[in-house]
Amino acid sequence: MREKGKRLDNLKKLVHFLDEKKALNIKVLDLSSTSSMVSYAIIADASNTRLLNALKDYCVEYAESIGYVLHHVEGHSESDWILIDLGTVCIHLFL
Repeated sequence: MREKGKRLDNLKKLVHFLDEKKALNIKVLDLSSTSSMVSYAIIADASNTRLLNALKDYCVEYAESIGYVLHHVEGHSESDWILIDLGTVCIHLFL
């Protein structure tokens, strides 16, 4: 039970962090009952390409600082969508 509380606290930290970094339309989807691989998906928008790429870099650095392990990043500097796979949490950033 304590582990689940810590995971939810870290999820809230990620959402708050995205909000502070000017991400828009932040949504959290609980996928724990439908997926055996991902517990939560965070979906957010960026108003421009520069912010989208900055959010990716900030998210990776911040997520690792609070204990997440980066598995994979999909998308590049010219993409309209970036996926950050943190194992139990996936962050989807859209332009």
